[in-house]
Amino acid sequence: MDLHFRAPQAKQAGNIQEALQIYKTILSVDASLPMPYLRLAEIYAMDRNNEKSIAAAAALYRKFLLLQPDDEEAANIIKEIAYLEQLTSLEVDLVQLLHIEQADAQHIFATRARRGITNREELEQHVIDVNLLYNQAQATISAGNVQGSIQQLEMLLQQIDPTNPLYALASMQLAEMYGKQGNLQKMREILASVERNMGISENLSQHFNLTTRDVAPFEDDMVGIWVSDLSFDIDGDALPFLAIQISRDRDGSFRAVILPHCTFAQNKRMYQGRPFNLSPVRAEGTGSNFLAHSFSHTVVPEDEVISFSFGNERFIRGISETTVQILTSSIDDATEAAVRSIAYTTDDFWKQTGRTVVVTIISEIIKGLTAQASVDRKRSVHIAATMERIFPGVATLNLVTTNILERTDGFERESADNIQMRMYKLYPEYNIVFADRGNEFFGYRRFSEEEIKQSEQYELLRGMRRRGYFNRMSYRQLEQRVLDYCWAKAEENPNMKEVAAFIMESFEHAKRGLVELNYESAHSTFQGWIDQRGRKTGKGVLSSAGFQYVGAFENDSFTFGTLTLINPRTGMAEAEYTGSFSNNRFHGNGIFIFADGRFLNGTWRRDEFREGKGTHEDGIFTGRWRTIRGEERIVVPHGRGTFVSADGEIITGTWRNGVLTNQR
Repeated sequence: MDLHFRAPQAKQAGNIQEALQIYKTILSVDASLPMPYLRLAEIYAMDRNNEKSIAAAAALYRKFLLLQPDDEEAANIIKEIAYLEQLTSLEVDLVQLLHIEQADAQHIFATRARRGITNREELEQHVIDVNLLYNQAQATISAGNVQGSIQQLEMLLQQIDPTNPLYALASMQLAEMYGKQGNLQKMREILASVERNMGISENLSQHFNLTTRDVAPFEDDMVGIWVSDLSFDIDGDALPFLAIQISRDRDGSFRAVILPHCTFAQNKRMYQGRPFNLSPVRAEGTGSNFLAHSFSHTVVPEDEVISFSFGNERFIRGISETTVQILTSSIDDATEAAVRSIAYTTDDFWKQTGRTVVVTIISEIIKGLTAQASVDRKRSVHIAATMERIFPGVATLNLVTTNILERTDGFERESADNIQMRMYKLYPEYNIVFADRGNEFFGYRRFSEEEIKQSEQYELLRGMRRRGYFNRMSYRQLEQRVLDYCWAKAEENPNMKEVAAFIMESFEHAKRGLVELNYESAHSTFQGWIDQRGRKTGKGVLSSAGFQYVGAFENDSFTFGTLTLINPRTGMAEAEYTGSFSNNRFHGNGIFIFADGRFLNGTWRRDEFREGKGTHEDGIFTGRWRTIRGEERIVVPHGRGTFVSADGEIITGTWRNGVLTNQR
């Protein structure tokens, strides 16, 4: 139905009342269509200062979910309903809300539907005829006849009103056929023509991404503004952790600027001033370099890699051996005590190697990264950012920050951190913007204060309680754009489904302020997720010469997983625990298995086995246990239980410190 595209046209032009009337007209013809309810809800939801509009939006969203409960955005719509219902207690009558006078509906048909169509029957017959022509063109495309497809699609387009949805779809296919012929100029002309006729670029830009973005040179695609999927809820703003703008000079060289509208720039104090009047700060230890501006770059087009250096030039060669020494030597007494308790065993092997386990357990990974001198100091910084493109618009960023703290007592301390995150390009057609302090916007470019105040996004932001809501909404839109691209490309490359799953996981962690870290020092390695304070949170793998832990972390501590204790001399596993932890101690349900097959399976409390089944002497004991501390820690039956010997003898009774005292 042509009215389906007339309504978005009206909304795009700012004619909100006309858009409402068109959607109501569509529903007067067929009230079972779900999409008009969703579009109406979105329009009413824009007016956050009117309780009746808020209530109408909530009711329309509910009606949409009733008709289309399995919609891919259902979870987000449910959250939006919950938020709207917090703003008002009013209820609306949908029948009354959607009522339109017959004369008004006839006027909409006469002025907004295809010429010559005056009633529903004529409209339905026209749709059947157009669909028949379209199906004939699809058969030609399926046969692989590119030239024949071009001829039939052009014939079809002569029979369709430019506002008909099939016009856009057929035009996209025609552009794709020209693209297969190598006629990119013709392809661009067709898409541009359709965009002008429709006044709506969203659907066209998606197809334009698929047909032209892949053929764009790597160097061209890197130019623009990129944001990280990682965002921190600092002050509730949910700003991107990193926003970087890449440009290319006439001589072909690249420059990069870390924008002020990101947590990284604000934490490093790269800018000074007020919103809309921010100026970059010079890097300490240099006479000319702005910390936020790159001073050198390297491009490897065949590998689709580009690197930038920021800050102090004397650190351009990267992290020195001094950094590694610092990162592997910082561990405090509290961490040592907590980790020592993990080395649970009954033989003296761990008395000799426990110190190795303690020293390498990992506090140094994060605490070394954030080491600060305790006296007056001068800081010099070097930042190295390396981006490797995964596919157009998506890249992996490796961000290394090296700090030199020069103290007044002459002591110099060096530290470094290295994190990885995904970066996403904000293409103009995305129409996605983020809001910083003072409601300063940025998207595919930075906007002036006047441009912002005249935009629809500004009105939407004003209706929200916090910038964080607005920015999280922008992240949802960005995620959907990237996933749409992945699913579309999956038709020709099934591996893109796995990429989509990976991106979804990355966005999910990023919403919680988590970033993936791959760290390696002389003594230990870590691969997993950390939060904005550098604490391991989520899934991860921590390894050293003395142990390996695979599982979940929370606030830098083990929560549930498998800890394997390894003999550093032989590299062989000596014991393994799988289960729950609390403060890096065995706590909850878990099983501890020795290399010789002995085991303890049951309930643990603060590193001590309390109750369950385990190996005792030449059999299996089930009941209560006790840990006896001395030169060695041993675990023995203590309390009521049942012992089954190797030859099958069953003994039920009471044990005390491993000795049977009362047999029943």
